[in-house]
Amino acid sequence: MLFSQPAPAVSLEGVLHIIAPPTHEETWPNEVIPVTTTCPFPKCQRSFPRPQETERHALRHLPRFLLCNRRGCNWVGSRRYALRDHLKKKHASVLLSEQEFILYDAKGLVKQLLNNEITVEEAECEARSSFENRAGKLGKLGF
Repeated sequence: MLFSQPAPAVSLEGVLHIIAPPTHEETWPNEVIPVTTTCPFPKCQRSFPRPQETERHALRHLPRFLLCNRRGCNWVGSRRYALRDHLKKKHASVLLSEQEFILYDAKGLVKQLLNNEITVEEAECEARSSFENRAGKLGKLGF
């Protein structure tokens, strides 16, 4: 018979760390504990592993900062790739700089907010005011 000999005894000491991660008290040496950043908007409190993700997420809490300035078009957004797609699909003959579609510097506001240079209320007020001012000049308010 092939299996007539008993299996050798195996020690599980040291193997448990492979199966279960160490507790906070017994963190492995040189291990980097991931730092998360939390959305600064009080009603949200979502956390993200990278600051860039927090910045991108925080833009959702502010008014859209991209607006199609073509007459009769009501497109608004907050992603430049979506603006490029919109322009290709709806206004293929228009060759304009993306800068012409930006209502306000939303990313700058978010960076200031995350660096604690301004409050949430100040960021919201500045975004709303800038949006209304620029959209009003383009005749796009109330669309």
